[in-house]
Formats: sequence, structure tokens, C-alpha cells
Amino acid sequence: MGYTSTIFGSELTLHENEILDQAYRIKFHNVAIVSDHYDRKKQPPSSDLERLSFFDGTLLAFISPDQVDIKEYPQAGTIKGSVDKFEYVNQFYVGHGDIFCIYFLILPTEYFPKKFIVPNEPHFAARVGEQIRITWWFKEKFEVKIEIEKNPKKYLKFDFIDSPTFSEKHPGALASYREVQNLTAKVLGEIARP
Repeated sequence: MGYTSTIFGSELTLHENEILDQAYRIKFHNVAIVSDHYDRKKQPPSSDLERLSFFDGTLLAFISPDQVDIKEYPQAGTIKGSVDKFEYVNQFYVGHGDIFCIYFLILPTEYFPKKFIVPNEPHFAARVGEQIRITWWFKEKFEVKIEIEKNPKKYLKFDFIDSPTFSEKHPGALASYREVQNLTAKVLGEIARP
């Protein structure tokens, strides 16, 4: 969880024996606090803390809806290989290196990340509902190269990947994460009071 200005992402789907890539850009007018660890269904209702859920609860932003612009466009990345096993490559250049952006990749049902090539580890990856969603946090520019495979058994066994060194590499993100933890605890405490 941390401050971000933009979320980029791709949702891969299997359609008529072809992998399709639907891309998204979510731009915040002001900097937003975003979590890639939260599940919408686990969040209690609160009138004090305005939050938006994106992509079936896989990303949660603490910001007013009128501060958000969402754009969709097709085929953002390059897909090489077969429907059963392929390599996905994508890159972004944001142009400002002072704040984090997020890139997410949602895999089709029964597909799992066989190999992370660039970068060699994600910030977070988890099976959310019927799909696996992977996120990376970056500044200024980003490239992802990942090998993806259809394997129902491995897909069902996939739980999550959490990068334990992310906060150590980025102390500013750790500070904002703690700030949001404190804010969430305060709001939840106020809700729990009779």
C-alpha cells in the first residue's frame, strides 16, 4: 500500500483459442493511496473513508470517484507463443520519477505465472476469485516480461507471492503504508464503537 498517481494494467483473456489483452490506465487527479493487498469483500463499510475498488476488488484506492479518469485500450503488450504457454512483454514510460505508479497483470482463469523474467519478482501476486492478479510498483519507466502457462493443477495451488524486500528498497512506500495502516485502524475503531 502506498501513494500513487497512476495505475496501468492489462487483463488477459482467452477468447476463441486466442489470448486477448485489454489494457487500462487509471489516472488520479491528486495522488491516491492504493492497496494491492486488500480484498473489497473484507472491508467493512465506512462513511469516513472513501474508497474505490477496481477489477473485482483486486485494487483498492482511497480517493473520491470524481478524482479518477479510466481509459481502456486493446493490446498493450506483446504475446509470443501458444495458447497453452506464452511470453508476455509490456513496458511503460511515465515521465516523472518522483512518485510511484502501479502496473498490474490479470491472467486468464487456469493460467499461472511460470517464470518472472523482468523484473524477477513482483510486488504482490494472488489468486483473486477465478484469476491470478500480479502487481509491480515503479517510478518513471517499467518493463515486464513474464512466462505464463495454462495448468489447472498449478493454478489451483497458487496462493500468493509477496515481496518481503519491497519496503526495504523503498522507505517512502513503507512510511505511507504505515500511515494508511494507522488511518484504517482509526476508522475501524470508530466504526466498532457503539
